[in-house]
Formats: sequence, C-alpha cells, structure tokens
Amino acid sequence: MALSLFLFLRGRSGDRPAGRPDGGVPPPAAPGRTERESPAPAAPLPIGPAGSVLPARPRPGSLRGSVIFPRAVGRQRSFSYQIYIFGADGTSDGPRPVANSDRFELADLPAGRKAVLFFSPSGFLTCPYQIVEIPEGGEAEVILRPQACHVLEGKVVAADGTPVGGVFVTATEIVPLPLELYPGGKPAFIAGLESTLGSSGGTRPAGANPAEVPVGVFKVSPGDGLISRGAITDALGRFSVPLSTDEVPVPLSVSRLTGGVLKEEVVVPKAGFARLIVPIP
Repeated sequence: MALSLFLFLRGRSGDRPAGRPDGGVPPPAAPGRTERESPAPAAPLPIGPAGSVLPARPRPGSLRGSVIFPRAVGRQRSFSYQIYIFGADGTSDGPRPVANSDRFELADLPAGRKAVLFFSPSGFLTCPYQIVEIPEGGEAEVILRPQACHVLEGKVVAADGTPVGGVFVTATEIVPLPLELYPGGKPAFIAGLESTLGSSGGTRPAGANPAEVPVGVFKVSPGDGLISRGAITDALGRFSVPLSTDEVPVPLSVSRLTGGVLKEEVVVPKAGFARLIVPIP
C-alpha cells in the first residue's frame, strides 16, 4: 500500500511544465508583445529651473502661396520677387526671395497670425499682402495679386532752378494693416523693415554697405500701416517713384544719402509732373 502511494505521487510531479522553478504555469503574454519585450520609454519632458516641467514647444507650420501677376509680367521668362512676413507678436521674417515661379513654399514658420507681403525690387508692381493664420504643425495658403503701379515722375531743383541730383525722393502710402494684423492690440515692440535697392535689383538692410550708393529705398512700418518706396534722382534731378494708385494725395520727402531731410510735401499724383524745390545752399 505504501509503495503504491509513493509511485502515484512521483508520477504527478513529473507532469509539471518545465521552465518554472515553482512548477507553476507561466502567465499568458500580453497581446502584441512577447515576454522578452519591454515597453518603449516615454519621451523626456523639458525640465526648467528647480526641476519644473516646461510646456512643450509649439510645432512650426508652413505656408504655401501663389502670385497672380499682371499679364505683362506673367509672359516674362525671368523675374523675381520677395516675400516678407510680419507677425501679430511684433516679429518679422524676410526677405524670402523667389525667382521665375509664381508659387512659393515657406517652412518652419511659428504658428500664429501673420501678414504675408509681396515686394518686387525689379518691377513697378504694388505690394499686396494677406492676413493668414499659420496652424501649429499645419499648413496655410495665400494668394497675392500685385498690380501695375502708377509712376509718379518729377524733378528736384534748388531755389535758383539748378537740378539737384543724388538725393532720395520717397513716397509714403497708408495701408490698413494694423487693424487687420493686431485685432487684440499692438505688442510693445514691432519690428519694421528698411532696405535699400541696388542697381542690380537686389536688396539689403539699410546701412549694410556704406560704400554702395543705392538707387532706391523700401520701408514697411507694420505698426503704423506705412509702406514707403523711394528712388534717387539722376544728374538732371529727375525721379520716378511707384505708387499703388493715383487717386490719393501722397506725402513726398526729399533727403540726402546721409539721411538729412531737405523737403516734405504732399502732392496729388493726378496733377502730373511734380516739381520739388529744396533749399540747397
């Protein structure tokens, strides 16, 4: 009897599955993961001062744009323009040059409300802009439609009628950009733009190369809603300044290359040729 009981208990212990020291049955593996796999580590959170967790940086967005040119420009094989971006937070970005294409794409733009502005250094085209919201991690689209400018021609002379060459004549136009870009109020600081135009059609920040004599100027003051474009007078004192329209009186300023203002006057473009008399000793 004792021998039979011993053989029975030994046979039961031989039926236990191998691989577990206690002879128990291993628990079933989690679906989609084997027993040897470990879960992927979580992305580390940005840590600030004193070990505080900082909020994640917003993901940048992108902008896709197209330009609808006047027919005369659209037929040209070679052309170029620049895109500038002004943010509701007071920041600015540009120029972003584009050549020989009516489409452009800009990546890695901070999310938020923007004014996208077109400028053609080499052509007499208007400077249209469009307000757009750049989504975080997404894409926005704009369509810009520049038009042919009205060209205001004139001459700068001294009191005795002598032509005054080598001075800048700048026209300043008002746009409703501040009302559209800053609906919640203007930021404390707003970055503007002031560039000079070279004879080759390129632009550079004003004062970047004091040895170069520019042929024109381009300024944007987004907080004040002002766009200024100017040209240098030739040896006979003549100038040609582009305007978006001839319907509105426009203020002109005459200044030296060093920045000293010689004359300020409001003219009516429809009146035709503008004659500006400056006090040159």
